[in-house]
Amino acid sequence: MANDTQYRFISADDHIDLRWLPKDLWTARLPANLRERGPRVVENDKGLFWTWEGQTFSPHGYYTAAQGSGAMWAIERGGVMREGELRPTTPELRLSDMDRDGADVSVMYGPTDPMAIEDAALRRACYEAYNDWLSEFCAAQPERLIGVAQLSMEDPQAARDELARLAKRSGLRHVNILASRANPPVYDDSWEPFWSLAEEAGIPIGFHLAVLVKKTRLDEANRGAANLVVATASRYAQEPPGMQLLEPMTGLIFNGVLDRHPRVKIVMAEAGLAWVPSMIQGLDIWYQRTKDGRRLTDESGSASLTIP
Repeated sequence: MANDTQYRFISADDHIDLRWLPKDLWTARLPANLRERGPRVVENDKGLFWTWEGQTFSPHGYYTAAQGSGAMWAIERGGVMREGELRPTTPELRLSDMDRDGADVSVMYGPTDPMAIEDAALRRACYEAYNDWLSEFCAAQPERLIGVAQLSMEDPQAARDELARLAKRSGLRHVNILASRANPPVYDDSWEPFWSLAEEAGIPIGFHLAVLVKKTRLDEANRGAANLVVATASRYAQEPPGMQLLEPMTGLIFNGVLDRHPRVKIVMAEAGLAWVPSMIQGLDIWYQRTKDGRRLTDESGSASLTIP
């Protein structure tokens, strides 16, 4: 990327949602033996939906904000929402929208609702296919379209292998792991080879929040609330988005990952910053209490770790 000072406005957290991806992204790119179980778009009585491994997931294609909600998507507000058009994943149209909004550069994260794929081989192939498509999409104007490659949150070795594959390409600038949903967690010893490569490659590792798409989540979170507006606002006040990353970041610090790999670059996306000073203060208090060599132990006494 050229010197950043030439840019007036970098939109640093844009998205390519699952519903806007081309229908044939995976059916055209997956190995033949995986296509039948891989992601594809099918039509049912409610419309077009992504399905894989026999289950139905996100809708596909055009949609407007809920009628009467007062909300409006950016492309609606811009007067360019057209049925049947995958505007966010058509390079010339996305660039046109960026021009209208005054954005010189767009950093684009992929689907943030975890794609639950059980089969490990299929999952690996799906990550690779998405990242290959993303690279081709951004090639239309690589200085303006910065796609964030997706890495496995379920398989540390697969994440490392994909980072190694992508790092060989020129122009890769950023990758993302849904760290708040990672299993094993990103500070587990099994991730150590990944962090070694991340430090060596110098590619910033993103931790974007996971955005769980579930129609009933507000009803469940605000049961009994008399006013939906107040209930929704209260939920956001009580559960700052960045708190998803409290546990992963604490683990990276307490398990010594950042000490062992001081040149690792981590980006916390859509996470806010207000919670970070409080977290650091809390960790410092715990360190002072345990620096005499005592181990931190959970309430049950079944798990502990030594502060490095």
